[in-house]
Amino acid sequence: MKSALCVKDSKRFSEVQILVFLMCSELIIICIILDIRQKKHQLESTVGQWRDYKEEYERLSDWLQQIEIHIKAQKTALLSNVQEKQKQCKEVAVSSH
Repeated sequence: MKSALCVKDSKRFSEVQILVFLMCSELIIICIILDIRQKKHQLESTVGQWRDYKEEYERLSDWLQQIEIHIKAQKTALLSNVQEKQKQCKEVAVSSH
């Protein structure tokens, strides 16, 4: 009778071990899923910031190209007197702001 109880207790202990293992595995999976969700959110935020940066970079690049074209056009224009040249310098200064 005593050996039958030991076998029964041993079997019960194994079942408890399996249940504990399954519960721990479930918790680990839940933690992994939560971590993946957090990383996904962070990545989406980073992608949004990158898009904003790219748009601003393109806008500034376009602005610089326009200023360069304007300055080159002003440099090639031949002016007859100092007053016209001063006016041209003011226009370039205003357009670059």
